[in-house]
Amino acid sequence: MSFGFGPAAEMHKKVNSLKRERTSTLKKIKGLGTKANDCSSLKNKEASPEQLEKIRKKLQRENKRNFILKVIFFAISLILSIYFMGFYKS
Repeated sequence: MSFGFGPAAEMHKKVNSLKRERTSTLKKIKGLGTKANDCSSLKNKEASPEQLEKIRKKLQRENKRNFILKVIFFAISLILSIYFMGFYKS
């Protein structure tokens, strides 16, 4: 299907020049199970209950801190927006 002239022809040329061979997702997944990846250190990770508890508490502290920072930021921005709305009305 060929377009005669003008912008449509240029678009058609551009589309044809940008075509590429797309690899199948299934081929990518099959390539993940090769012998080189079998010795990965990520597969056999184990942690003691004490380590898991320490990790859980650390994550809770980080999440609490992030939540507090977000609340403070939202409160300050809300207060400033109310202040400036009142300032511009008068």
